[in-house]
Amino acid sequence: RLVRLVLLATAVCEGLGTVLLFVQWAGRYPAPRALALAAFHSVSAFNNAGFDLFSVSLQPFVEEAGVVLVMAGLIILGGLGFVVLADLWGMRREHWRPTLHTFMVLRVTALLIGLGTLFILVLEWNNPLTLGPLSLKGKILAAFFHAVTPRTAGFSVVPVAGFTVPTLVLIIVFMFVGASPGGTGGGTKTTTFAALLLAVWATVRGYPEITVHDRRLPWDVVQRALAITMISLTLVLVVSMALSLTEGGQYLPLLFESTSAFGTVGLSTGVTPDLSPSGR
Repeated sequence: RLVRLVLLATAVCEGLGTVLLFVQWAGRYPAPRALALAAFHSVSAFNNAGFDLFSVSLQPFVEEAGVVLVMAGLIILGGLGFVVLADLWGMRREHWRPTLHTFMVLRVTALLIGLGTLFILVLEWNNPLTLGPLSLKGKILAAFFHAVTPRTAGFSVVPVAGFTVPTLVLIIVFMFVGASPGGTGGGTKTTTFAALLLAVWATVRGYPEITVHDRRLPWDVVQRALAITMISLTLVLVVSMALSLTEGGQYLPLLFESTSAFGTVGLSTGVTPDLSPSGR
């Protein structure tokens, strides 16, 4: 059943994305070229691959809501995971109730995207290298898209190298968290992040058990989440420190690059093409 769902969900999402992107690009390119571009980018977005056929990612379309929102929607759907999509498909049933996994994935995903959009808007509003030259619509679209794409998608609508240091740090955190289990993205996963946050909250409040959505979260889940996070954090730090030895230069771009590679994101501040053979 799960295999059938994966095939069906993939075909429907990528097919619908292809149609919507084709509508957006049909007037800009010849029909065969527009269809090829639409199919390629729909598949790339849903699978959180980040490959594009434009030399500057999606930056030419930053003011085009149709392109930005369709691509962001495909990234989000792919990153939610097929288990969540299967559970949401069951909403048609009477007395449907989301599983704890689905509830946590949806809440954390919405929280990260919402807070990410707000922070990027505030931090980059007047930055002449990113949101500064854009219209109000363009600013909102760009901020929203760059709150979505660090979840291992790798597309960009403004130059990543132009972001301020606080925004780069925020994106590093998002790339480290990544997508959700059973999806098409990488990272430590949203449920791992949620389990740690809930554990910290329960400890601070002095609660003997972790409860969420009227259900108990076992402590062994928290222990696994902590182990995953510490192993992943150690790997990223060791690799970024190794790059600082082989490449030199500022540390933040190297940490950004290492985290992007770990989360299979693909975003870059421009460091990758200039890496030495040992760095690569």
